Amino acid sequence: MRGKICITTTVFLTLILLLGIPLADAMKKPLITNNTKINSSEPLNGGIRFQINDTLPPRPLLSIEKSINNTEVQPEKEWIRINITIKNIGNRTAYNLTVTDPIFSNWAVSSLNITEQDYVQVDINATVFYFYYFKTIIEGNFTLEATEITYYNFTGVEYHAKSQRFNIISIEIINLPVIRAELWVKILYYCIGISLGLGLIVLVDYAYVKQLFQRTRRKIQPAKKTSVQQMSKKQMKKKAKKRRK
Repeated sequence: MRGKICITTTVFLTLILLLGIPLADAMKKPLITNNTKINSSEPLNGGIRFQINDTLPPRPLLSIEKSINNTEVQPEKEWIRINITIKNIGNRTAYNLTVTDPIFSNWAVSSLNITEQDYVQVDINATVFYFYYFKTIIEGNFTLEATEITYYNFTGVEYHAKSQRFNIISIEIINLPVIRAELWVKILYYCIGISLGLGLIVLVDYAYVKQLFQRTRRKIQPAKKTSVQQMSKKQMKKKAKKRRK
């Protein structure tokens, strides 16, 4: 009987331990964080910081904006799109543009066959736009380097501009079954109910066995001694002497 009680108690404590820890984790509010730094601290527009109301000197000024649609992907499964927008926000035409995109080395493949593109000129307020795709082929943290531009004014003065950089996280995601907190609570309640039911069964069984044992003990009590058995030794000796006489 004690063995049954110990087994029930052990099962109950084990269920509480196995279900209580996941339940405590599930009840917490999930926090989805992404520590990826998207924009670097590098100045845009060729290192020149300005406001709209500033008066620019007579020169071309190319603004390059680079954007991507994702920074966390699975290797060899998801493509990342890169958008490049170049606009001449200066007050002179830009000539002989050379746009250089980064080389991915051995961690990604790109849909762009060439890394350098040339444009004859970009007029004032004109825009050049293009895009391409790439996907990672291995896991790890990588940096998508800046796209750089070299251009000139009509007298041959050289200018430079570069875009921001991006950190790319390539990781294989394993889809694990997720059990909601409400379901964990229901499972815990069911386990507690089952444990209490088992405990009640053990107690009832113990009481019944105890009562049965007491009844059996009463039945097996030794019979009362007869009168002959209750006679003392002296009386038995006297009887024996009388018989001899």
